[in-house]
Amino acid sequence: MSALLEVLEKRYSCRAFSEQKVDEELIDEVIRAGQLAPSACNLQPYVFYVVTGGSMNVLSKIRPWYGAPSVILGCYCADRGWVRGSDHAEFRQFDLGLAMGQMALRACDLGLGSCFIASFTAHEIQSALKLPVEHCPEIGLALGYAETAGNSGGPSAQHFKRKERHQILFFRA
Repeated sequence: MSALLEVLEKRYSCRAFSEQKVDEELIDEVIRAGQLAPSACNLQPYVFYVVTGGSMNVLSKIRPWYGAPSVILGCYCADRGWVRGSDHAEFRQFDLGLAMGQMALRACDLGLGSCFIASFTAHEIQSALKLPVEHCPEIGLALGYAETAGNSGGPSAQHFKRKERHQILFFRA
């Protein structure tokens, strides 16, 4: 099995983190994976905020982050991004999703746990962290070391449920 496929199979939504901080060099590696993501016309219509320390305390008052010591907050840029001419569909959120997905996979590859979290009120986070109005918080990637003590660590049973190939794949020739 390829190393990439191993990471794809291994990554899960971690919902219990240890208190151990993540070294800045590892966070840089995770961000680098996001920088390498494809985006429509290579416009890269997003920015990332690494939230730690006191700002993490502020963020945790808005909603819990499963005890993660850090969050990478993915924000799309309201004033940028490719728009399909035929129907005016905007791709900035799709592009951000690609970048965040690559970051989650790289985190796993580096031995870190991660969990995507989007259940928050964007303007509340924007205000609390004093983000520029054009940086719209879309998704957070809770990031840290998975808690291994007790029954709180590891993937949930739902993680292993996947649709069958015939349910998701169709061909037209």
